[in-house]
Amino acid sequence: MNMHKDWKRRVRIEGGMKDIAGFFLTATDVETGERINNIEHVFLLLSPSEKNRAVIKYCRTDESGKFMIGEDRNLIKETIQLDNIEIAVTALEVDELPEG
Repeated sequence: MNMHKDWKRRVRIEGGMKDIAGFFLTATDVETGERINNIEHVFLLLSPSEKNRAVIKYCRTDESGKFMIGEDRNLIKETIQLDNIEIAVTALEVDELPEG
């Protein structure tokens, strides 16, 4: 599935201890379990003085699921903001980064 401007569901982002680069992470729709293929960035804001939110940048797709290209020959990207998000984050300290 692909994210679009009217999308308002929940996203689960997962990765393992050895998955230290973003391209190893998997984003799925919490309700359907379908993988979301067009997410480029996810920024989480967790601040005691502000609402928790996620800002998600994604590449637009057409009806057939193909990435849309602008007149400048670059991917067309859009950003949505999800407020009052439910978050489960585990941060583990490791002595050294895994190899590979």
